[in-house]
Amino acid sequence: MVKNIKSGYFEIIVAATLWGSSGILVKILALPATTISFFRLLFPTIILGGYLVYKKTKLFRGDNKVVLASSALTALRIYLYTIAFLFTSVGNAVIIHYTWPIFAVLFSIIILKEKVNLRTLCLVAISFLGAVLIYANKQFSLDSKDFIGMVAVTLEAIIMGFTTTILKPGLERYSKYETVFYYNFLGAIIFLPFVFINKPFPTVNQMLLGTAFSIVIGLVGYVLFFSALKKIGVIKTSLLSYLEMVSAIALAAIILGEAVTWNMVLGGSLVVFSALGITKSKEEG
Repeated sequence: MVKNIKSGYFEIIVAATLWGSSGILVKILALPATTISFFRLLFPTIILGGYLVYKKTKLFRGDNKVVLASSALTALRIYLYTIAFLFTSVGNAVIIHYTWPIFAVLFSIIILKEKVNLRTLCLVAISFLGAVLIYANKQFSLDSKDFIGMVAVTLEAIIMGFTTTILKPGLERYSKYETVFYYNFLGAIIFLPFVFINKPFPTVNQMLLGTAFSIVIGLVGYVLFFSALKKIGVIKTSLLSYLEMVSAIALAAIILGEAVTWNMVLGGSLVVFSALGITKSKEEG
């Protein structure tokens, strides 16, 4: 049990670090949001679908309503998150994205009836305070592209918190590979026509980068994420995922030259503190 919990912590920390590169890759790709969303969802679907067929796994067994709903919501979520990266800075997008663990905690209490102790509630508050501090010197404008990106990522965060919560009970029935396959396959189908409709058509270099984006973020990252979710629960997984925010801001500063301010450093420190603190919680979540 202890070994399982420790591996769950390791998996979500690696996943969050990988996810931190998402915004950089989206900006470098510089393609329409629907095209990027297609690449993001395609290869987890193909690779894991092929693997499951090879292993003779019976797909879509049992009650699939929650799985299909989650897959459809994920397609929308990925699209909204891509819009956010295209319209606002990586820092803005990832900071607002990380209100999702707050929604996940709320949904887990309401839907899954998970018990939350005072320590966990304090860590939620510290994580949220860190996000607020990081955003402290940003300005909202109804006329700006930033505002469109922020609205998109706020909706994405709500969807992320909800889908993470409703998928938790079903994880006992499906392997982590099945879960990631179901998570991606509807979106790959939905966004396929846009690759041929959108202009410009992706270049060879863009297709190669899109493939790497899909495999690293969509396949490896989410296999680790769902494996951790199964081992340590919604609340711990959600809070440890905050490490993506620190990773994304650091990469954006180094690669894109985005400014790192005092409030980002202070807020990021609080995020790291709460993420590390949650690993010592006795609550199994």
